Amino acid sequence: MSESEKILDQFKKMYYGSAWFGSGLKEILDGVDSETAVKRPIESAHNIFEIANHISIWIKAVNHQAIGTPLQVSDDENWLPKNSYNGKMWANTLNKLDERISELLDQLSKTSDEKLSETVNGEEYTFYFLIYGLLQHCVYHAGQIALLKKTM
Repeated sequence: MSESEKILDQFKKMYYGSAWFGSGLKEILDGVDSETAVKRPIESAHNIFEIANHISIWIKAVNHQAIGTPLQVSDDENWLPKNSYNGKMWANTLNKLDERISELLDQLSKTSDEKLSETVNGEEYTFYFLIYGLLQHCVYHAGQIALLKKTM
């Protein structure tokens, strides 16, 4: 199995399940309704809605980097301002996350091991570093969502 295939496999497990760390992100989000998504059980922390959107926007940004069209993420896209969204937007957020993961998996399935060693446009790091950073980022936030879900 090539390194690219291994990374693709890890992203599939992170999202759909069978990961070493436990449930995949999609499994964790399963059953979270819009009312639960916008609750803020820890006042100083982000809620599930904000975290899911944050994950989604960074998957989009990495997808853009991979195809050579860097995407600048604004502060308001990175973390939605409190009260700038509502529960009615939850289904759309989940759909965008699914679409962006599918796009990422498609992109990864076309990525060669040689591409992983290339430097990202305008940056000092490689695609390997970027892709694994995104995977770690997703796992970190999946854990946050799982903990928040348990509080409700």
